[in-house]
Amino acid sequence: MPRFTITTDAGDNDRLTDSIEFPDLKAATDDAQVPLAEMAREKLPNGKQADFGVQVENEDGKAVYRVGRLLICAVNDTRKSSSFTVQFCLSM
Repeated sequence: MPRFTITTDAGDNDRLTDSIEFPDLKAATDDAQVPLAEMAREKLPNGKQADFGVQVENEDGKAVYRVGRLLICAVNDTRKSSSFTVQFCLSM
């Protein structure tokens, strides 16, 4: 099975890199997306903005998939909390 390197970036220089075998690129990218929801759940209640991402590299060290998310919470005129999500995905 091919080995992929997954790097998660939770912001604030909080990076984790792991090299894992997956049957194919789709399985690697599917697995790489799981931490995005976890990072959003952990980061957002503690602030007004969260910026984080994930990158997948193939065995040659080439970035083959990147996803990033910027979440911004704001308070509107009625003082109810709103959140805005900007997601960017770069497939290489």
